[in-house]
Amino acid sequence: QQVLQLSAAAVEAAKQMSDCTRITATALPALPAAQLRVRATTLDDAASALHTTAQLTALTTSDPRSQTALLVTSDALVNTAGELVSETRTHDDAHCRDLILQLEKQKQELEKAVQGIRNTCQDEASVESPARKEQRLKFVASVSNTQDKLKLAERLLDQPSHGDALTEQQTKDVQ
Repeated sequence: QQVLQLSAAAVEAAKQMSDCTRITATALPALPAAQLRVRATTLDDAASALHTTAQLTALTTSDPRSQTALLVTSDALVNTAGELVSETRTHDDAHCRDLILQLEKQKQELEKAVQGIRNTCQDEASVESPARKEQRLKFVASVSNTQDKLKLAERLLDQPSHGDALTEQQTKDVQ
């Protein structure tokens, strides 16, 4: 639930960034306008990817694969937003200077939401599911049992041998 809200906030900030960029692009010469529109479209694509990922992983945020998908798409969105801001800075135009201020503010909102997603993933990673806990306990018990059998085998090997084979019980204990 929280991931969906945070991703929606990030997507909304990205949408505002691309909308402002497209509006400003109408007042620019053809080449800078086209470059900014391409960046805005790329930002829309990254926002769409995060939105889809959040929807698909919302119920499984404790799964490391879901967390990875969320973090990768979140980081891609932040990077794409940064590229839009950088591209806008390359154009020396009064419209672009105003746009930069708007984009930087919206990018901060986007980064805040993405940081929330990161924190949520980190919190989820620190909470162990009951199934995972049971699996871990079984593993620990298995390792402990194996160590006990190894110690028994070592003791049997350390005992002086008089040419006698291991008894049936000793063989079972080591297995």
